Amino acid sequence: MRMKYISLMGVVGVLLSACAPAGTSSESSVAGSVGLVADAAPVSAKRAKAIVDGVCGASLPNFASAPKQMAANGFTRSSPMGTATVYSETDNASVQIKDGPGMGKTCSVVIATKDKPETVRREVMGPKVARVSVPGSQDSPYGALYRGRNVMILSDPETHLDGLTYMNFQMLSER
Repeated sequence: MRMKYISLMGVVGVLLSACAPAGTSSESSVAGSVGLVADAAPVSAKRAKAIVDGVCGASLPNFASAPKQMAANGFTRSSPMGTATVYSETDNASVQIKDGPGMGKTCSVVIATKDKPETVRREVMGPKVARVSVPGSQDSPYGALYRGRNVMILSDPETHLDGLTYMNFQMLSER
């Protein structure tokens, strides 16, 4: 199991580089990916866990059932820009299933919250969250194995904007 864990760690750099579109800062791309619904509520730590578990966790091992899980969890508004991002009607959150890095897919959840980032991260990722070392990266992401499965969940360092904290959680499919 340790070998597979270490091999998953090698994809972290690719994940980080794929998060922001070329020519944009990570702050503007993260903040721009949520808040589509003007009166959407900030996401609590418990709701963030429910979203990640209900969409990403419930559609493992390969996220094939993610569209069904998204709809069941209130993610029904498609991106007006034609991307694969789906927004919540009530929560300040978005979900996207994307290819890679490498083989497999990644379930990405972006939330805007007023809760402390450490509280949200611990609630979503569990008590064994650790910094993941990425060569050449100034801000290393946080990582953990998801709920005793051989699946990695990552969280980029948070971004603060307009009185909210924006957080990105990325769950890798079973590879």
